[in-house]
Amino acid sequence: MSSFSGAASAGVVRSLVPARMDRLPWNRFHWRVVVGLGAAWILDGLEIQIVNTAGTVLTDGKTLHLSSAEVGLLASVYLLGEVVGALVFARLADQYGRKKIFLATLITYLVASGISGLAFSFWFMAIFRFIAGTGIGGEYTAINSAIDELIPSYYRGRVDIAINGTYWAGAMIGAVASIFLLNPSIFPIDIGWRIGFFLGPIIGTLVGVWQSYRFFVVDKTFGTVDFHVPMVQISLILVGAYLATLVTTFLPARSASRIAPAEALRYE
Repeated sequence: MSSFSGAASAGVVRSLVPARMDRLPWNRFHWRVVVGLGAAWILDGLEIQIVNTAGTVLTDGKTLHLSSAEVGLLASVYLLGEVVGALVFARLADQYGRKKIFLATLITYLVASGISGLAFSFWFMAIFRFIAGTGIGGEYTAINSAIDELIPSYYRGRVDIAINGTYWAGAMIGAVASIFLLNPSIFPIDIGWRIGFFLGPIIGTLVGVWQSYRFFVVDKTFGTVDFHVPMVQISLILVGAYLATLVTTFLPARSASRIAPAEALRYE
């Protein structure tokens, strides 16, 4: 009795819930975990592939006119943001809970990556690539922690490989999208790469709407209360902002591209 009271006074909580979850048979809940976490991991592959393929376009004088060194530095800044995000948000997740921190990192990524598509200079791009990287880095910690905590031990290794392997699915999506987005005959050279930077936020928003963080909610069988986040409202606001930005940048540039060079240089 004294040992129990001592443990309680020290703040130690003993629970059989993790052991029960570890013995669960595979069911729909685990499929939701795999699909939701895998879709989130796709974002990183998509982001890196888009930036790599858009690097040659960003050196053009009609875009940001970056040097080769600055294009390489953008990738390094994004990677540095991932490292910082993983270290900082992992600590915060232990203190404030993974659900809240995952929400914060997802919104950080969505907003910063979308704003990166509006960049007008190298430093503007670098700052928001770093912020987007911190969001992705924070998601890394939540994803792998969810695998360890929610997937039964019998399936954990295979699920870990499957989820982390979806990075290459995102890279393939980015490569295919780049064929069309970076084609000057389809999109103006200063617009296609910007649309590419919106792909990640749009996919992340759709994943947030569909999942609504249900894969981070323990089933009611264990006597816990569902944690609902207003993802639908947040996602609609983000999608509306992205569409408004796309319309206000794409249409004027499309009209400008149709002006004959002689007419564009004429002064009145």
